[in-house]
This record gives sequence, C-alpha cells and structure tokens, in this order.
Amino acid sequence: MKEGVEDSRVDALAFPLLAQGHIIPFMELCQLLSSKNLRVVLLTSPLNAKRLRTTNTASSTGVQVMDIAVPRMPGLPEGAESTDHLPPPLSKLLLGAMEQMDSSLRQLLARLRPSCIIADFSPLCLAAIAEELEIPLLYYATMGAYSLSIVHSLINILPLPAADDDDPLFVLPGLPKPVTLRDSDLLPPYRGAGKTEFPHGFLSTVFDRLRHCSGLVINTFNEMEAEFVDHIQETFGIPVWTICPPICPPRSPNPNPSGYDGVISWLDSRNAGSVLYVNFGSEIALSAEQTKELAAGLEASGHYYLWAVKKPVDVREEDDLFLPPGFRERTAGRGLVMAGWAPQKAILRHPSTGGFLSHCGWNSVLESLSEGVPILAWPFQHDQPFVKKLLVEELQVAEESGNNGMYVVKSGEVERAVRVIMEGETSAEMRRRACELKADARRAVSEGGSSFTSLEKLSVFVRNLLNVQS
Repeated sequence: MKEGVEDSRVDALAFPLLAQGHIIPFMELCQLLSSKNLRVVLLTSPLNAKRLRTTNTASSTGVQVMDIAVPRMPGLPEGAESTDHLPPPLSKLLLGAMEQMDSSLRQLLARLRPSCIIADFSPLCLAAIAEELEIPLLYYATMGAYSLSIVHSLINILPLPAADDDDPLFVLPGLPKPVTLRDSDLLPPYRGAGKTEFPHGFLSTVFDRLRHCSGLVINTFNEMEAEFVDHIQETFGIPVWTICPPICPPRSPNPNPSGYDGVISWLDSRNAGSVLYVNFGSEIALSAEQTKELAAGLEASGHYYLWAVKKPVDVREEDDLFLPPGFRERTAGRGLVMAGWAPQKAILRHPSTGGFLSHCGWNSVLESLSEGVPILAWPFQHDQPFVKKLLVEELQVAEESGNNGMYVVKSGEVERAVRVIMEGETSAEMRRRACELKADARRAVSEGGSSFTSLEKLSVFVRNLLNVQS
C-alpha cells in the first residue's frame, strides 16, 4: 500500500476522484504544496499510482504516492480503476466502488493522522471519516468557479417544469449575473433528473458538506472568474483559495520522447498561428461516423491541423480503417494524425498553434488559455456545456460546435467552425482576448498574483493546522 511513506508526519493527504481529469490537477496542487516544504501524500488506486510513479512526476517533486485497492463491484470490469477505462454509463459504478473504500480509508487515516485531508467531491464517506477522526477537511474543486456556481444553482431548480418549446430557455437563480441555459445544455444525468435521482442527491450532499468543511481550493485563477469566485465564498461562508496549474516549460516529462520530438519538429515547420490542434481528451471517443465527418471537415477547411485521434467507440479493436479512404494521403502536406499520447502543453505553447478543437475539459481549457490559444468548443459530458458557455459568452475566446455531442456534426459545420476560429476578424478578436487571459494567468502565478497569494495563504493555513495539533 505504500511507496516510501513512513508513519511520520503528513501535512496533507490528497484523494482525487479516480479520473485523469481529477488526478492530474490534484498532483499539480500536491507539487505546489510540496514546494512550500509541506509533506504531501497523494492517495489513488494501484494502477493510477503506477502511472504517476512511472513518469517520476511525484518523486521528483517530493510528493509521495500511496495506493488503495478499488473494491469489486457487480458490473464494474476487472482492472477498471479510472473513468478513462470506462464508457460513461459505467462511471457511476466506479463512484460506488469508491464509497466502499470507507473501512480501508478509516484505517489508513487513523494510522497516518494527516494534518488535513484535501478531498474531491467523491467519495462522500470521506467527510464522515474526517469528522470521526477530527481531521480538518478541505475540498478541491477541479472545475472552475463558473461551472461550480451553475451546478449549485441548477440542483435547486431540478426537475425542470414541462415546457411547450422543444428546447426551452431558462434563467438560473441566485447567481452574480444572469445566466441562461437551454434544455440542450443539460446533458444526462441532469436532464429530467428529479430530487431523488442521481446526481441531485449526490450534489446536494456535496454542497451541504461544503458549508461545513475547513475550506475550498478552486482550480482557476481569480482574474478570469472573479465574480463567481466571490459568489462561492459568500454562498458557502468558507475560506476559498484559487490556485491555477503551474505554467510549465514546454519540455515537461513525457512517456514518449521520440513522439514529442516528431510533433515539435512538425510544428516548427509551420507558420505562426497556422495549426489547429484537435484533441477530445482521455475519456471521449467519437463514433466512426463522427470521426469521418470530422476528418472531411478538417480536409475541406484547408487549414493545417494536428489531430490526436482515438479509435472510435464503435470500431472493432482489430479494425483501424476509420478515416475516410485516402484522407491521410490527401492531407499529408498539412495534417499530422497521431494516435495515443500527445504532448499537449508543448503543443499549445508552440507559436505555430493557432486554435484548439477541444471537448472543453477544464484542464485543457486552462492550458489553452494560459498560452493564449482560442478554442473551438465541442463539449460532450459533465460540466463541459457550462465551460463552453463561459468561453463563448463570458470570455469570448471560443466558437461553439458539436451541440453537446447530441448528434453527428456534419463536415460542413466542422469546416465552418474551423474557418471561424482560424481566419478573419472574429478569429483575430478571439486571439486578442485569449492573449489577455494568457497575461492574466502569468500575473496570477507571479509574486503578488492571485494564485501565488492563494498558495501562500493555503500553505500557512495547513502549517497552522499542524501547529494546533502539536
């Protein structure tokens, strides 16, 4: 269960949801706290722990990784320890498995006695264990303040009343400024959810516990979402720290150095701002039909592209012929298709990258805006439609497409959206705004900035907990 962890002082134990989109920002937060001479442990499943240890991102920064077994659940495939290994309908089973960790978590925490726990919103059992053992509990929201505010407002009005309109428009209550949504912005399980159904009961419990925890860390920088950060602090009446990911140099550790060099060399040969980067993240796999329409749209747009492609969800393992016939040959001069891992931060930082076709995962959005790259927003699940709304309507750094993954987007729509994000006055204005946010992000992590100051305050807060307990 342990990797170099002794039964000595632990300042903070962090336990993220078993999803790469949560584990990565948790590890980045742990690294930042470790840089402040705090002894930090990140707890995750054996498979995820092995990933972290293999890349040396933990040991090289002083973060110690511990693993905890994932209980078997009926219907949960053997070896499934992260949501990127599961289709969306089965992700809920992994949440259930995490709730079954209560006995193991209680024993571990009773032995380690950390000064505080930094928890994700799941498992819910962790709050009761922390209270029982009298260990201060902090929450870490891996989503932004805007999305968190929308979700909190939304559960107070679910289920939505019936409407004559096929896609009714409604205004969310209790927010610092008017925010309107359409029914199509609500993906399952929000659409049609009643007060006894998931996720209403789960989220109601989460928000109730937020009011009684010791503080909340939000994965953002204040300069981008100030109104909504203030709103969360006022709503829950707890300390709030906004800490965005560190802005890393382009050569960060990666599992595929040769792949890295090939991608960067290809980008080096392109003009500034000329390449559209396409990546839907670790969990989203398009259908074969959608993959072909996307390929045709990229080809018709005439723009350079770098596409991190995944095998379509409905294609057999042994069948990789999912791109249109002759597509690779016809676009060989201006397109690079790569399978598997992509050095995303380095790609977004490269001056040739001029746009990012993204699923609106919050980590990807932060990485893109921190490099001044506008976004072609194509959301699919979770809070991604809310992130799209922030990008398109509030920040005005994105063009939307995809209709939240509700139907196959045809090649003509893909071509249109690519042209909007990559050429003309609208594109130039989005790039200007994105560059302003890039400057804001750098100010945030610099001395005196919001993220820098929040990290200092959080470090002092954790250190004071240690002093009180000793």
